[in-house]
Amino acid sequence: MSTSSDKKEKTEKVSTFIAKEWFGYWIGLISGLLAIVEAIAKIFVSDLKWFDVVFACTCAIALIAFIVKVCKDIESIKNLIFSDYSKKMLNADKQHKDVSEKLEKYLKSINAEEDVDYNVLCGTIKDFFDSLWYSDTCRYTISVSIKGFNPSSLDKNIERWEIITLGRSNGYGDSRCENDRKKDIITVEQNSDFLVLLSSKYKDTKFVVADLNDPNFKAEFLEEYGMDYRNSTERYWEKYRSTIVVPIRKQRANDGCFEILGFLCVDTKEPFQDSSSVFDAGSFYLSGFSEVLYSLIKKMINGENSNE
Repeated sequence: MSTSSDKKEKTEKVSTFIAKEWFGYWIGLISGLLAIVEAIAKIFVSDLKWFDVVFACTCAIALIAFIVKVCKDIESIKNLIFSDYSKKMLNADKQHKDVSEKLEKYLKSINAEEDVDYNVLCGTIKDFFDSLWYSDTCRYTISVSIKGFNPSSLDKNIERWEIITLGRSNGYGDSRCENDRKKDIITVEQNSDFLVLLSSKYKDTKFVVADLNDPNFKAEFLEEYGMDYRNSTERYWEKYRSTIVVPIRKQRANDGCFEILGFLCVDTKEPFQDSSSVFDAGSFYLSGFSEVLYSLIKKMINGENSNE
């Protein structure tokens, strides 16, 4: 669920623009219509006078000018609305490529026997989102985490699979890390985001919410999934308000099913209040990072199995 502040801002800009230009539009439109009426009338009238010809030509020129003006103004409105967003996305694409290459380089540099520092990986991805979601209106406190499964629980039903935190960035200081260190068993069924992404009952490929404490989100979640939103983090709304979760997975060639190794999550302590387009873009970039992490985690799992 995304906020609508950016849509409101765009609407206000367009409304202001049109309010200033309405006179020129109406004059051009009326002139054009008169030219059309004049042309039709002359088909049935043979005694043309010189001022009729002048009037028809003038109206035709006005209609052409009106069409040119509309085309230019449409382009101006598009530039007004999308210029900043386009620049931001172009920069984000370049940064995403650089970070992905950095993660892949790290992947190639390790051996299966070595332990991976998932906290460092989370910190690298967090740096990307610090840039993507930088805002003059709200400074977001961002945290990135990588979730995996307790291998000993994978012989149970999916709902009973146990979630473990493999790594987390230090965006929130130590408060979230302290929660990760708790020995409480966390299962899939205690967290609606993981349950929705794992269940074959749903077709969701990402979980994206701009404000978890928004009553509209909770009502929409209940309507769509037929259950209340659940979160195992005690008083979660005090710890984070927006979240994006994508599965770390890869489709198998033999049967077309997905092998899911965990989840990649990014959240902010504050509700996300800037452009919903920029927020939604975060899920696209996060999915790209998850593909790299799949290869990394798979390599670690294979290495552990070979040592048993």
